[in-house]
Amino acid sequence: MDILFYDQTHETEYTELLNSMKSKDEYHKAAAYLLTLDRVIKDHIKDVFDVDKDIILHEGLCKAWQTGTSRKTTRLLFNLWNGFVHESSEDFENDVISKYYAVDEIFNCNYMPYYVQALKLRFPIYAEEPAKPYERLLKQITAKHNEEVKSNFQSGLLDFVPDEITPEEMLMQIIAGYAVRNCPEVLEN
Repeated sequence: MDILFYDQTHETEYTELLNSMKSKDEYHKAAAYLLTLDRVIKDHIKDVFDVDKDIILHEGLCKAWQTGTSRKTTRLLFNLWNGFVHESSEDFENDVISKYYAVDEIFNCNYMPYYVQALKLRFPIYAEEPAKPYERLLKQITAKHNEEVKSNFQSGLLDFVPDEITPEEMLMQIIAGYAVRNCPEVLEN
């Protein structure tokens, strides 16, 4: 996956921070990305994330250095890390959910494309380009065909194993078979 970075500094600092973290999983990739995106947070990483203990620090949201945008970035960081939606530890204990974690609150800023990138890092399986339904079916049909050819060879029905067929070649065979059965007049021309 190509990652959208704010600038070269963001990319460099992301890589450095991620390499210093305990893991390079989706949680840490999204965290490193957001921690290095916003210059204000970047200068205060230790206030919002403890790299050694591998935990977010909820009290970092209430620090005096926080700006409106850095709070949005911090809230998204907290939410992607563990689903946190509270303004403080006290709110967490009393199960008071903050309205400031709503999508229209967090994404309402110039960092929106980068916030979307953080989501893609955190949930990469959903960020992949979805396969078209026929492509998935075609791959399944092709795999089944190739398995049957190998099985026929192993059972002695075939005296050689042809090269495995590709999904594109399988599609051509399916189209040709359909044409022979249903449109013979087209083939006559």
